[in-house]
Amino acid sequence: MRRGCIAVSINLRIFSLLAILVYFVFLLRLMKKGTVMLKYTFMWLFAGMILTLFVIFPELLFRLSALLGIETPSNALFTVCIGAIILIDMALTVIVSFQKRRLKMLAQSIALLEAEVAQLQENKESLC
Repeated sequence: MRRGCIAVSINLRIFSLLAILVYFVFLLRLMKKGTVMLKYTFMWLFAGMILTLFVIFPELLFRLSALLGIETPSNALFTVCIGAIILIDMALTVIVSFQKRRLKMLAQSIALLEAEVAQLQENKESLC
């Protein structure tokens, strides 16, 4: 594909596709091991699919850079990647905040239950 006299090397495209394949295998292994849950990897899988589209159809990246008014496609790619990472980070921050709040509530519930069990044991011992 060309824009002016810029051509995307087939070697670069093959290397990029192999790197993306390794990326997907790594994600799938994390999910298979149970290290990461599927619902939290959707964002990363989506990012990988977008990168795959840019590698298979490099003209999309050239059009995106022209649309955004960015001179070079590589700078457009960096801009898109930084934006995607910021969005993923924000989504993960929301998830962590929710989990932290839930963990606090569970810890408080356990403390109340332990206090109740201790009180019941005291009552039982006093009756005997």
